[in-house]
Amino acid sequence: MSSTTARPDAIVVPVNAFSICFGLAGLAMVWRLAAEHLGAPAAVAAALTVVTLVVWVVLLVAYVDRLRRGHTTVTRELTHPVTAPFVALIPITILVLVPELMIWVPTVTVWVAAAAVVAVVLLGGWLTGTWLGAGVPEASLHSGYYLPTVAAGLISGTAFAALGYRELGIMAVGLGGICWLLLGSIINNRNIIVESLPPGLIPTMAIDVAPVVVAGSAWFALNDGEPDTGQLLLAGFAVLMVLVQIRLYLSVYRKLSFGMGFWAFTFSYCAVASYALRWVATDPKGWTIALGWALVAAVTAFLVWVAVRSFLALRQGTFFPRDTA
Repeated sequence: MSSTTARPDAIVVPVNAFSICFGLAGLAMVWRLAAEHLGAPAAVAAALTVVTLVVWVVLLVAYVDRLRRGHTTVTRELTHPVTAPFVALIPITILVLVPELMIWVPTVTVWVAAAAVVAVVLLGGWLTGTWLGAGVPEASLHSGYYLPTVAAGLISGTAFAALGYRELGIMAVGLGGICWLLLGSIINNRNIIVESLPPGLIPTMAIDVAPVVVAGSAWFALNDGEPDTGQLLLAGFAVLMVLVQIRLYLSVYRKLSFGMGFWAFTFSYCAVASYALRWVATDPKGWTIALGWALVAAVTAFLVWVAVRSFLALRQGTFFPRDTA
């Protein structure tokens, strides 16, 4: 059999598998803020960062091997109407880790972050141009479409703040924020008016809560943790979106069968916890600190649950799809 031909019954690592390391990076972010504002051990964030990088490398090698075996092509991945946005998770995951990596290897981190930013900007421009030029079927739209521009821009804002480039950080937040306004109306129109998402894509609705809290975290990082009028505006909308997620759990999420898509919940909910921790830091009191610890414990327990269920599914051979062609 040719080396470029997909092996029968071979495990396929889809590009949305990078939501695993994205979620782990989100938990590392939570514990880094917990170390700064709640006195948590800094070693936890460091260990989670190492785990994230290891998982990222393993998935990247497996994904590149999938391309090498001819199971798919770069062109097909970048034009797929459902999974193309998830390609952005490859560089975005690294950007989430920048504040932690700056503590370890600042010089290397600057260059790695620069490469990741260039990658996400080029990818965001390419995908947006593709969607504008060729169109996207309404049925294929989902909240993952926020990733290449909205998530990339807003997360880059926090990364630039850690690197000390405030002006670039504001530009990145502008990119992400404006794209959020543009895409948000389209995606919500699809979900509210056109039709409900298929079960496999329903977990992507958790991403809806992420833009506002990631934008708030970036704005805190760029303004030395000081709340202002813009931050209060974001906080008001964040409260609404958290309530929306609770309502979706009661009506939709709790009916889902477990699968890889559950990792879509992890980064978004970690981002909510991270944003809350930044608010705790503005006025630390007994009850706010207790609330902060409760959120850290909740998202950690949730992510551990998802990881354990994923490991069991992986052992059973049901976590990743298989190529039987």
